[in-house]
Amino acid sequence: MPKSNKTKLLSIFRNSNTRLLSIVFILVFAAIGYALLSQSRAVSTLNADFNSDSTVNVYDLSILATNWGKTSVTHAQGDANNDSTINIYDLSIVASEWGQTITITPTPIPIPTPIVTNTYNVVDYGAKHDGVTDDVSSIERTIHAIVAIGGGVVYLPTGTYRVNAGHASGDPLMNQNIDVPSNVTIRGAGIGKTIINGTGISSASIFGADSADNIAIEDLSITMTKALHSSDGDGIKLQNVTNSSFSRVYIENAYIGTNCIGCQNITYTDCEIYNALLGFSICNNSEGITGQYETTNNITLNNCEASYCAQCGFYAYYWGVNGKPDSTRVTNVSFNGCYSHDNQWTGFYSIWSNHCTWNNCRSENNGSWGFYLDNAKDYFVIGCTAAGNGAGNEVPYITGGSTFRQTI
Repeated sequence: MPKSNKTKLLSIFRNSNTRLLSIVFILVFAAIGYALLSQSRAVSTLNADFNSDSTVNVYDLSILATNWGKTSVTHAQGDANNDSTINIYDLSIVASEWGQTITITPTPIPIPTPIVTNTYNVVDYGAKHDGVTDDVSSIERTIHAIVAIGGGVVYLPTGTYRVNAGHASGDPLMNQNIDVPSNVTIRGAGIGKTIINGTGISSASIFGADSADNIAIEDLSITMTKALHSSDGDGIKLQNVTNSSFSRVYIENAYIGTNCIGCQNITYTDCEIYNALLGFSICNNSEGITGQYETTNNITLNNCEASYCAQCGFYAYYWGVNGKPDSTRVTNVSFNGCYSHDNQWTGFYSIWSNHCTWNNCRSENNGSWGFYLDNAKDYFVIGCTAAGNGAGNEVPYITGGSTFRQTI
C-alpha cells in the first residue's frame, strides 16, 4: 500500500478514536450530570425547607421554580392537593406538572423513650374490693409502699372499696379516710368501675391531702351513704396542696364534693359532683389550726359539672375571719366549659375573689341566680349562658361593688 494511503488511514483511525473518546466523555458527563440532577430532585420531608425558615410552603415552591427555570408558581397558595396543608406532597404535585420528579422520603418517626412509672395494685396489699370489707388499711399499705420508693401510682382495679375509718390529723379542717401524700397518684379503672364507698363515716372525707405536692386522683367514683350534709365528710379535701390534678372523678352525696382550701396550681378536668351541700368549693385557708391566711391561686376547672346540690354548684370565696374579708386571697380561678344545674341556690357564686374567669359556662334551672358576683373584682365573663334560674338569668348578677368584663 502506498505510503500516502497508510497515512490517510492512520489519520482516519486517530480521528475516529478522538470522536469515540469524545462521545464516551460526553456520555459519561451526561450520566454524571443526570445523576447529580436526579439527586437534586430527590427531596425529602427532612430537606424540603429550601429557605430554612422551618416551614415548607409556597416560598419553597418558588425556589424550586427558579432552580428549574420556571418563572412562577402555578398554585398561588401552594396547597396543590387541597388538604389544607402545604408540605412535601404539594411540591411533588407541582414538580410533576413541570415535568420534574421529586422523590418523597417519609420523615422518620422518633421512637419515644418509655417512661417508667411505679405502679402498685392495692389487691396485692390485701384489698378485697367486694363492697363489704373495709379496705382502708390495704389502700394505706399500698400508699406507704409507693412512697417508700419515691412515689408513683396506686392502682385500684374494678370493684367497690368500702372505707370506714376516719383519721384525725391534728388540724380541725383535716380528717380523712385516705391520706394522699406528695408524689402519689390514686388511679381507678374508670368512673362507675372503681367505686370508693364511704359507708357510715362520721366527719371524715374520703380522700384528704394536707401540704402535699404533685398528687393526682383520677378515673373513679366516690359515693357516701351517711345522712347527707350532717357532717364534714367531703369527697376530696385539699389544704395547702400544690401542683396537683383531679381527672374523671364522680362524687355523690358528700358534704362538699371537692373542697380546695389555700391551694396553688390545681386542675380539675371532667369531674362531676351530684347531691352535695356544695359542689366545687374554692376558698382560702383562714380557719386552719395555724390561723394563717393562705392564698388560693391558679385553680382551673375544665368541663366539670355540679347538680342537685343543697346550696351552690361552683363556689369561689374568701373565708373571712373577724369581719376582715380580702378579695386578694382567692385569685385566678378559671371555670372553663363548666355546667351547673338543678342546685337549690346559685349555679356559679363568687364572693370576695379576684381576677377569675367564667368561660363558656352554663347555669340552668337553679333555685336562685345563674351567675352571682358579690364583692368580686375584675372577673372575666366569656360566652356564658343562663336559663330557667329562679331568681334571674343575668350573666352575671352583680352586687357589692363587683366588677367584670363581659364578652358574649
